[in-house]
Amino acid sequence: MSFIRIDPGNARCGLAALRKDGAGRLTLSMRKTLIRTRAVDVRAAVESLVATFDLGDDDLVAIEDQLLGPNPHTMAKIVEARTRWLQEFESAGIRVVLVAPQTWSSATVIRMPTRLGPVKGNSPREVRKLGAIAWAKAAYGLAESEGDDVAEAVAISHWAAYRGEAAYSQRVA
Repeated sequence: MSFIRIDPGNARCGLAALRKDGAGRLTLSMRKTLIRTRAVDVRAAVESLVATFDLGDDDLVAIEDQLLGPNPHTMAKIVEARTRWLQEFESAGIRVVLVAPQTWSSATVIRMPTRLGPVKGNSPREVRKLGAIAWAKAAYGLAESEGDDVAEAVAISHWAAYRGEAAYSQRVA
């Protein structure tokens, strides 16, 4: 079973894939940052992910839902990017769940404060991003240089592996 995570953005997008083996162990199979999020780029990325991971009915894609920000133009672009990813995966017959930042971060980053030590930032968003980098490094050996988009993608894939099924069931009920 594969868990793909998308961190949609208006300029770049973080992707990560975790696979669960027969014993229930998770391994990080792929992580990268896409610079372009035009419709043609998203379609090509989804086709590549479906083929690379042989995605089917038992796999799950988690896409980060956005928080409202101060800039309506930026928020509109992020919603547009998120919608592209959602439509392409659903068109391919892949199950998709949307997850709020506070949901995945409370299940991953925030649950490990004793192992990671305090994370300091100027805003909750910055704390979440720095925490995701530290968490992904501790949990999956990511290098800090891979950045917050990839670190958040890994954390959301991890969330999807453990909580995504229940969230998907609620979405389609």
